[in-house]
Amino acid sequence: MDTRGIISSPLAMSLTGTRGAVTSWLLHCADPLGPRLDPPRSKLSARLLRKLLLKADTHNVLPSVLRYYPFSVGDEGLEQVRQQADARRLERLALSTMLAHHASAILEASADLPVGLVKGPAFAALYPRGLRPYGDIDLLVSPAALPELSEILTKLGFICLDSNPNKLEDLWVHCDNRVLMVEVHTNLVHLRRMRGAFSLTYDDLAGHFNRPGALLAVAVVHGGMHYFAWLRHAADICQATRAIVTPHDEALFHRLAERTGTRMLALIALILAYRLFGENRCLEIAKAVGSPREYRFARILIDGAVISAPMEGRLVYNAWRRFIFRELLLLGSSGCRRRQRPAGPENVVSVPSFPRSISLVWRRRSVTSGTRVLAFTCSRHRPIMLRHCIMQMQRQSYPVDHVIYVNSPEEQTGSHTTLNYGTLLNDLCCNTEFSTTIAYGPSGTYHQNYLNAIRLANVGDYDLFLKVDDDDVYLKDYVLGVVKDFKQYRWDFSGSFSQGHLNGYRWKPAVMLRGLGLDAEGADTGIPNTMPPTTALSRKALRELLAIKDNGNFEDIQWRRHLAQIPGIVMRTRDERNFIYNIHGGNASTGSWHKA
Repeated sequence: MDTRGIISSPLAMSLTGTRGAVTSWLLHCADPLGPRLDPPRSKLSARLLRKLLLKADTHNVLPSVLRYYPFSVGDEGLEQVRQQADARRLERLALSTMLAHHASAILEASADLPVGLVKGPAFAALYPRGLRPYGDIDLLVSPAALPELSEILTKLGFICLDSNPNKLEDLWVHCDNRVLMVEVHTNLVHLRRMRGAFSLTYDDLAGHFNRPGALLAVAVVHGGMHYFAWLRHAADICQATRAIVTPHDEALFHRLAERTGTRMLALIALILAYRLFGENRCLEIAKAVGSPREYRFARILIDGAVISAPMEGRLVYNAWRRFIFRELLLLGSSGCRRRQRPAGPENVVSVPSFPRSISLVWRRRSVTSGTRVLAFTCSRHRPIMLRHCIMQMQRQSYPVDHVIYVNSPEEQTGSHTTLNYGTLLNDLCCNTEFSTTIAYGPSGTYHQNYLNAIRLANVGDYDLFLKVDDDDVYLKDYVLGVVKDFKQYRWDFSGSFSQGHLNGYRWKPAVMLRGLGLDAEGADTGIPNTMPPTTALSRKALRELLAIKDNGNFEDIQWRRHLAQIPGIVMRTRDERNFIYNIHGGNASTGSWHKA
């Protein structure tokens, strides 16, 4: 294999003094087996140490950094920062311990079924004790066993919150503690288009789930499908590679890479892990994998992105990197020999007509806070208002990604319809620093349309979810105000008022609208009477909404009533005043009651 121009010295050796002290210490301490090089020259102040630990938390390597960073004894400021970070570590460790107990119970009950444990719990066995916490249980199952596994999970106290046939994934939570989550996969490659090139199913791993070669194959696919967003992806790959000590295990990995179509992905993953951690075993196996010609450009997209994450918790890869990297993987896979999959119900799936992705915005700015925010919008027959809505979100003072579902009851034929606003909105893609995704499809109920918007994003990537209507005014500090209130009060559901309002062309700055009214049932349950377009949800509340039995009513009425009945859900009226309600002839919920 010709590695000239592809593999250089490990990044850890070349970053000192070029990427800053925080990043240098992060790479120095992130290796689960401990530092392999001399430490950076200077210790960190309390302020920079806090940044290091926040960045380590973002990359999911906090336990390793806490273990290997040389904390100074007797410095109260540094000790306070360390204790705060250690409290977060212990919290995640406690969750992992509870999940391990439930994982054992599930595997015992499903011992006769084609079910295997993958990702978090399986990777944790490769690490020194306590250095690889995880936040859920991942099961890879043969599709035929799904009904029986569902019965087992139900008997063990779990309920299914979301079943997504397009992603081949079901989400289950425990009825007594919804922090305990189980994800059931029939394929670890969730994107339908990507499954045309790669695939990793139960049948691929059957009989090998706990072997190092299989664990490395899972780590490669898991990291690749997340575009190697965090250092922990590289650490998982590195640890699995270190566990491959026999020719038999290495041969298993090469067979799986060939069988699943992931040779190019494996090459990128292994060289990335080598360059980050300096583990020669990664380089040895990479050389045996091969060198697709597209790798050189893919390395430019991925190598630096993994360590360039802003410390406070944003996704580390830019949307344009993600898009081009995905296209290169699909292109490169055509040159990599892989198995021909037999026709069957899992592989011959009709691609649904909706939603169609029509616009992607490709640049992001760095984030100044740890709360990751997603705005979601539904729009129907209002393209000019939608342009204004998108521009308002792009000009927010706090970073916010935006997903939009354009819905219509009209019959659609082909891929070019009156709803495809791609060319109409394309100029906005040139100026934004945030990510925007737009899709179009048929109208459902209010609740269904908003769920279609939310499903355009990965819910697990965000902490806060803001419902944004296309026809109202959100001032530039609107998102910032919501985030500040969320940090202070830690609610799950909130809304605010309209500071003044527009009524047609008439601007009435002194007339506040506190809400659109509550019925007697809502008032009795203590539901906040706020403006529906200001609804904000925590991730916990959003997952609860997936369990709603949709009755076709307005989404805000259903959401508030449902959440008010769930113990532990905190509801609040926010005090910020950065929203202005726009009354016009097309308001669905205002009608003609406020035309004067």
